[in-house]
Amino acid sequence: LCETMQAPFLCRFFSEGKCAKGTECRFSHQASAPAAPPRPCRFFAVGSCTRGSNCSFSHEPVTFASPMGELPCRYFAQNSCTKGAQCRFSHSVGAGGAVRAPVDPLQRQAAQLQRDMAGKSEAQTKTMIGEALYVLIKERNEQLAPKLTGMLLELPPADLIGLVANGASLDEKLYDATVALEAYGEKDKEDVPAIMERLKGNEVVKATGEHATRVQHRLIVAGAKAARELLDGDKAALEAKVQSILAQLGVKPKAAAAEKKA
Repeated sequence: LCETMQAPFLCRFFSEGKCAKGTECRFSHQASAPAAPPRPCRFFAVGSCTRGSNCSFSHEPVTFASPMGELPCRYFAQNSCTKGAQCRFSHSVGAGGAVRAPVDPLQRQAAQLQRDMAGKSEAQTKTMIGEALYVLIKERNEQLAPKLTGMLLELPPADLIGLVANGASLDEKLYDATVALEAYGEKDKEDVPAIMERLKGNEVVKATGEHATRVQHRLIVAGAKAARELLDGDKAALEAKVQSILAQLGVKPKAAAAEKKA
């Protein structure tokens, strides 16, 4: 057994019969020792984890202590600190002028939302996430925003935070929800998969390069019927709509043109 252990937690490798450190292991080899708590997810901490409930790290809100005062953690600044609340250095944004905040507005919003959710009930948490999602969904389809928001709120809170932080993931989920709505609609049903195939092969959409998938999703979420009419109608109208979507995504016209030439 480990006689020189420095931590009270059970060695997970020993419990699996794989620990090769023997008495040099700093974790307990006593079966009665408690298991170590999961490490905090460094991506969830900045609102960018896309694994949701499948993530093997903790998504519990943490308060980062700083016994070393304002000396910043250089690993946290690189999104690579794995010590979480046990870190001896500061995880405060701006500490010592070295720790960077997420540069993406959605990631900043998700990070703030996570902080605001700390200590709230499940119902309060759902309400807060729902309000944040509704604003984002309304930008894509104002008419269906309430229904689409309600559909997404069936997902676990951790997954929802990931959607707030990641616009591409949100667009993908909204596309799936739109497909479901059209499939079970009572009238004026649209064949969404067929429209999507047409969008994938459309030269205007293909010209957007790496943004093509998000453009396709945005067009469908804005309205499957409207997307079909754009495909059937004047090319200039589709080009104008695509440029509008690219502007929403923060893509400059010159960048899109360069991708088209490439």
